[in-house]
Amino acid sequence: MGVFATASRPLSVTALSFALLVLASAPIHAAVAANRSSEQLAQKAARLFGAADQLVLYDAYFSSLPFYLAIQKPLWVVWSGNKSTVLGSDYVALKRPEPKPGYGKVLYDYGEFAEAWKGSKHSLVVFVHSQNLPRLETLLGTPAKLLMQVSDTALVKIK
Repeated sequence: MGVFATASRPLSVTALSFALLVLASAPIHAAVAANRSSEQLAQKAARLFGAADQLVLYDAYFSSLPFYLAIQKPLWVVWSGNKSTVLGSDYVALKRPEPKPGYGKVLYDYGEFAEAWKGSKHSLVVFVHSQNLPRLETLLGTPAKLLMQVSDTALVKIK
């Protein structure tokens, strides 16, 4: 019985320490999860564009945004063409895979995007980090209409 008593004490202390760690980290986890999720951004943005608008991610990755927007067609993704990752994936940057047949091109470098914008029949609604907005406007040679601003993210309409 003496062996069990001495062995259970470290086990009890370890279990108690682990429980305190989990309890102490829960608020940190909740804060980080809320900041990394695009749920709030999607909720605010959803009423600002229509089904005919083409959604674009300009040189940015917004975690879970397509899920929270419940979109039915692919987003256009614009990137520099020379970064090692696109949408958090080195595979996409390296291979530039084609989308499902019937959707057309969805991954553009800056020059390709400028050409696609010129030929687009639809308005483009662009999610862009605020510091990249001047570069976007310079690339397209036109001002963007600011629809909303959430933290460092702007939602703009072009055309």
